[in-house]
Amino acid sequence: MFNNRAVKDIDNFITRDVDRFASSLAALFSNIGKPMMDLVFFAVYLRDNLGTAGITGIFVNYFTTAYILKCFTPPFGKLSKEKSSLEGEYYNDHLNLINNGEEIAFYNGTMLEKIKINKVYNNMMDHIFKINRIKVRYTFLEDYLLKYTWSALGYLYISIPIFLASLQDDVKRSTEDRNMRQFIVNKRLMLSMADAGSRLMYSLKDISKLTGYTDRVFTLLTVLHQVHAAEFNYGDESDVNTLRGTVQYHYNGLRFEKINVIIPSKNGHDGIKLIKELDFSLKSNQSILILGMNGCGKTSIERIIAGLWPLYDGLLSKPSEDDVIYLPQRPYFSTGTLRDQIIYPLSYADMLDRGVTDLDLVQILREVKLEYLLDRECGLSYLDSVQEWKDVLSGGEKQRVQFARILFKNPKFVILDEATNAISSDIEAYLFDLLKQKKFAFITLSHRPLLIKYHDYLLEIQENGDWIFETMGSDQAITSIEKEIKQIEEKLKDVAKLEGRKHTLELLLDGHEVNDTIVTASKMLESSVEVIQEIETEPATISNATSKPSAKPLPKPLAKPGANLGRASPMKASHPSKPNATTTSGGSPRPSKPSPKPSLSSLKRSPSIISNSSSKSSSSTSSSKPPSKPGRGLKNTLKKAVSKKPPTSK
Repeated sequence: MFNNRAVKDIDNFITRDVDRFASSLAALFSNIGKPMMDLVFFAVYLRDNLGTAGITGIFVNYFTTAYILKCFTPPFGKLSKEKSSLEGEYYNDHLNLINNGEEIAFYNGTMLEKIKINKVYNNMMDHIFKINRIKVRYTFLEDYLLKYTWSALGYLYISIPIFLASLQDDVKRSTEDRNMRQFIVNKRLMLSMADAGSRLMYSLKDISKLTGYTDRVFTLLTVLHQVHAAEFNYGDESDVNTLRGTVQYHYNGLRFEKINVIIPSKNGHDGIKLIKELDFSLKSNQSILILGMNGCGKTSIERIIAGLWPLYDGLLSKPSEDDVIYLPQRPYFSTGTLRDQIIYPLSYADMLDRGVTDLDLVQILREVKLEYLLDRECGLSYLDSVQEWKDVLSGGEKQRVQFARILFKNPKFVILDEATNAISSDIEAYLFDLLKQKKFAFITLSHRPLLIKYHDYLLEIQENGDWIFETMGSDQAITSIEKEIKQIEEKLKDVAKLEGRKHTLELLLDGHEVNDTIVTASKMLESSVEVIQEIETEPATISNATSKPSAKPLPKPLAKPGANLGRASPMKASHPSKPNATTTSGGSPRPSKPSPKPSLSSLKRSPSIISNSSSKSSSSTSSSKPPSKPGRGLKNTLKKAVSKKPPTSK
């Protein structure tokens, strides 16, 4: 919104720069006012003793040296401004380390933060050394001109009357004594005037520093006036006012009409457009879920409602500010008691004026499932406990404190920006039901479709800035949910392949060498899981197949790779010479009844379909071994194949 460098270290502007400006301004009288008065006072006395020509010569000397110093004076104002900026950056980096020390430790980012803060420190110290080097050169020139030139020429000017008087032949002894006394008086006046002039010249550096502090304070005041101005353009550099939107207050609901959500920038209305012509309305006691991916502009809608972002076009109708409460993504906790966190942004006196007592706050904590906090100390006394609440409370507890603020303020509209992403699902469902019981109208900004069931409407924001408004329970909303279910099913299809790859990686982690045999076995495992997955999708299954294992041959994808497992026993299917029919008493073959189609449960219990570690038939295997999970037999075979070296070909 502003010049980034102008408000980069706003806290340093408010604290240190304002203090330096006030101190320099207060010292301005003592540095300039008193030397100026002394200069005028001593100049009048010297004029009476030296005459107009003598005092004129002294002032000509002063102005000449002042002009020389002005020409060689470094830009102390600019240097002081840069120094303040670097000090503010160094201060902010230290403050960032203090506030986020735990997170940095978790990420193990100590070395990176050390490098960054050392870089900022070195930049600041280099600039300070630069200022000191410039000061040394300038101070040498300044002291030489002020202490030696002014004094030497001053002695010359005050000795002229005595020198002219000594040229006379009839000078008496008393006259010489009087001239000597006059010379001493003039010398003292001249030295005092030179000292006043020197202090006046030294104060030029202070004035130069004051200009730097004044510039920063003026920048701060300019920014503050811009923010509070009615015609504030949010950094728009164009001359034409592009804020053509209209805001209607005290509306019994919330309404967006043809509003483009645009990021504030110097381009104004032509900036980046996040959402195109947003149009929806929400009445009292209704709820809406604004759903979208990260960065699509959900929080931007909240900023426009709160007035933090400009309204470039369209119409926004909203209730009064007292009837709305905003819950941002990052819960804010001030320095104070637990009571102060619940009633924020009101004070304890405001709470009493509303007729609210601590017992009411306890009831609010009970409603948001935080009453156990009072057990940490002796009951109500914990409300007076002062702690660093942003560190004491967990993420879910912080968000529940925000819901406690809703119950305390009791507004008509609530805007939740990812306000439940750290809360467990059961407490989350309870809190949304609580909002409905209290008859709040609420807007939820989230990227989780699971929250659809708690809302009356759905506003889904697309990636290209388009949007879809749906009423929950309508055919369109149901279609949207079914579409999401299909997307999840598509992602689950890759689970079988990933499971086989997982087994291969486990073997690598165990230190085994994965050769062609292992890869073949791994692929066999993937094929086995795929077969089971296909059977799961079969619509028709026969229930009595669970008691009779199938005697059908194994699928080819399982039988072929099993023969190449090195020393592991190959998989066997039913013997081809045995007829698949029963013989009648007359000797003629009679076709047997077709085997029932196996069900998924029988396949999972029968190792004959999955396991290839045994050479027995499928029926005998299923009767002699306990049931095993799909893929376990093949996995054991895989491990045996790895533990034994494959036979070398002669």
